[in-house]
Amino acid sequence: MANSQSYPRPVLTCFDGGDFPETSLKIKADRSPNGAVYTCSFIFSEIPEFFTRMLEDEAASIVIEVECPRTFYRESFRSKEVAIEFNIHKENIRDLFFLRAFICSNVKDDNYLPIGRHEDYGDFSFEIVPGDVIADGGEWKQELAGDFDTLKTPISSIMTVHRSEKLSGPFELNFKSQKIQIWLCADDHDQYKQAAHDKGASDIVHAMVVFPVLVEAINEMRKNDEENDDFLWHRRIKEILEQRDLTGDDSFLDAQNILDLPGKRALCRLSNLVNSTED
Repeated sequence: MANSQSYPRPVLTCFDGGDFPETSLKIKADRSPNGAVYTCSFIFSEIPEFFTRMLEDEAASIVIEVECPRTFYRESFRSKEVAIEFNIHKENIRDLFFLRAFICSNVKDDNYLPIGRHEDYGDFSFEIVPGDVIADGGEWKQELAGDFDTLKTPISSIMTVHRSEKLSGPFELNFKSQKIQIWLCADDHDQYKQAAHDKGASDIVHAMVVFPVLVEAINEMRKNDEENDDFLWHRRIKEILEQRDLTGDDSFLDAQNILDLPGKRALCRLSNLVNSTED
């Protein structure tokens, strides 16, 4: 856990001494992978009465800030209680992410005099506005054991991408082989190769190429079940559908479930890229 920064007002921290020499903030934090998300929980186990009363009066809130420097993902989670739990979708993070815990003011106060402050402050009062930090719980760094690489799903092992002799035009599919062959025109193939090796673009590639191909593959499998039974792609998709109990006739929805909502991941990635450009 990293040290806290300095502020232009007395701020309670999780370290002994400082602006509040007789007390400190105690926080229990837990971060653990849970399927397609990381579940994070924070319990502010020891809070001085002054700050507890501010929380009870809704004059302050618990705030946890999350940031991933690899994807430019940033989000804040707030709670009126001393405990907070939330999920971070793995498509938003890569390699590592940081969490910072705060108590922030919800009100404007022109005469802020927190009880327990260091005697050096005397009777000097401070002005605070909504959003100002009044307690800083420090920073946690979470390194991920494995990257959530969308191109490493089981579906990718039954598809191959090839370069067509055509310079431009729509991509074409061939189901009459062990693996589904995706034929991209020369221009598209060159751009695909570049994007496929960029982890930041993998979700977008998944939504634009793998997803529509899988929809067609499921349709082909159900339409010509016996005819395609000798092909690896056919047997593998059939097995996945059965394992996930996707026994309906909506190939569009089934493909989204198999690929863990590729459209959502692509839109989230685009949003992160747009936000990083605006910053």
